[in-house]
This record gives sequence, C-alpha cells and structure tokens, in this order.
Amino acid sequence: MERVSGVSKVPRLLAKPACSQPLPLRRYRLRDLMIRDSTKLLRRFLLLSVVLLSAARTHPQDTSCPKDGRPDCPRAVAFFHNLRATFVRNDRKAVAEMMEYPFLASINHKSVHISTPTKFLQHFDEIFDKGVRCEITGASDEDVWGNSHGFTIKGGAIWFDDLFSPGEEIDPKSPDFWVKGTFKVITVNNDSYYPCLESGKTGK
Repeated sequence: MERVSGVSKVPRLLAKPACSQPLPLRRYRLRDLMIRDSTKLLRRFLLLSVVLLSAARTHPQDTSCPKDGRPDCPRAVAFFHNLRATFVRNDRKAVAEMMEYPFLASINHKSVHISTPTKFLQHFDEIFDKGVRCEITGASDEDVWGNSHGFTIKGGAIWFDDLFSPGEEIDPKSPDFWVKGTFKVITVNNDSYYPCLESGKTGK
C-alpha cells in the first residue's frame, strides 16, 4: 500500500501565549480521577464488547476448516451457507444461479450434462431429489470437506468449487489467488441412497 507523505493530519500544538502569571491549574481529588478513569474504561469495554459481538454474529468463527486444508475453505463454507439457505426458502432461481453449466446429474437413471438454467429448472425435482435436499438442509459446517477435486458435504451429495472465468489469467503464486474466483456447484450426485432420509427428514 502506498504511503501518504506530506503534512501530518495531526495539527501541531500552538505555542502557549506569553503571560505575566502562570495559568491556574484545575485541581482534582484522587477519588474523582479514579472515578473518571474507571468510567472511561467501562465505556471502552462496553463499546469493544458490542463491536466483538456484532463481528461474531456477522462473521461466525469457522472451526470446520483444518489448518492444513485448502486456504479457500472458509469461503467454501460461506458458499454452502448461502446454498443451504436457498433450499430452506425454496428459491429455485437462486439455486440456478449457483450452478456451473454444464454440470453432471442423473435424469431417468442416466448421467446427463445439464447445460442451461432453463433445463436445470425443468428437471429441478429430479436433480435435487429428496435425498440430496435432505443432505443439504441437514448438513452443518463440520460436514463440509474438500480435496483437490473441490468441496462436498458428508458422503458427496453435491460438489462445489472455486472457479475462474474462462480466459482469466491465473497465477497460483499470487497472494490473492485463494480469494479470487466464484464458488459454483459442479456436480449433483442424485438418484442415490442417502441415510439422511432414515432420520425422519423428508428433504422438502
């Protein structure tokens, strides 16, 4: 970051005016000083507590990502939060925008590449069947894990990864390499058995 040089933003103290008599000093008793300082400390503590609590609610501490895992794991967990929320409110168009086209899914027990959002929405209930929806809505942060192929939840109902736009220059050594790109769902392993349904959940 470029440093700003020049005149300091902090104004210099003005020289004291010449006086024939010294200015009188305001006297405080020790108890008054202690009360004043204690009040300031209490106010600062309360303000800091509010700031920290707000930050914790806005950016919950991520405990699911291993220290030796992929550096973009926190972003993957955040993406899954958004994806899971779209299923909770049944926002199908929002889900369509979180898919990477084409992606692989099963239609009529055959592997098919879903190439457009329109085709995806036409087969939404087949692609995200009860088993897959149950896995998504019932998964927690600790169920998110990843490897060189991307990230998934539990037994692999869906896979999603951090993708770059076609033609975009990629430098793995760049400091911001792991914060660039956009997460998208790349595979849906539907038409499979998931024990989630046995727990009494319906995946609706």
